[in-house]
Amino acid sequence: MASLSALRASTVQALRTRLEVLDAVERVLVDEERGSVWIVAGGDVDHAMLEEQARAILTAEGEEADTIPVEVAATLGAHARHRVRFVGVQRFPAPEGHVRMRVTLEWDGVLHTGEELGETSAALEMRTAALATVRAVQALSPDELRLRLIGVKQIRAFDQEITVVSIFRESGGPLRLVGAVLTTEDPLKTAALAVLSALNRILGNYLSTIG
Repeated sequence: MASLSALRASTVQALRTRLEVLDAVERVLVDEERGSVWIVAGGDVDHAMLEEQARAILTAEGEEADTIPVEVAATLGAHARHRVRFVGVQRFPAPEGHVRMRVTLEWDGVLHTGEELGETSAALEMRTAALATVRAVQALSPDELRLRLIGVKQIRAFDQEITVVSIFRESGGPLRLVGAVLTTEDPLKTAALAVLSALNRILGNYLSTIG
């Protein structure tokens, strides 16, 4: 049986990045002492489907997936989920070769939007969508999070197209955050989801302290 301590850091990050973005998944844990991967998810989730996804990720990362125990632990619903939900991104043409992006997020049953104006081109529009997502996140926060988008980039790894964003948080101590999701046919949505992936851990913890 493979040792979890032998898993590369990139493998562990890939598991967390690709699974924790799912609405049903709350957290991915690596138990090195017991030699297993634990996926903490809602009670009504398809456990077999999550296990299959985890093993597919392990295989894509070059690990011997069949030798690594994968367990799905269901929450009992005693505590409310603290997760911002992506609703959608809208693109509006603007004068002089510009475009306006509007991203809508939902938190605790309330919709919050963020808008950003940018130039028209594939790469720049992805950046504009990411900036609009940052604006939406700041809109749902009662305090100033002071988030700054560093960049958005598409890369290819393990025969997969991945969109990566880098964000700098100035409040609460400087912190560089990186998010990554599989690139989809909708690059604007992908950019927005990559931002939420970067903010996933700090955003959930932050909102749970003010809710």
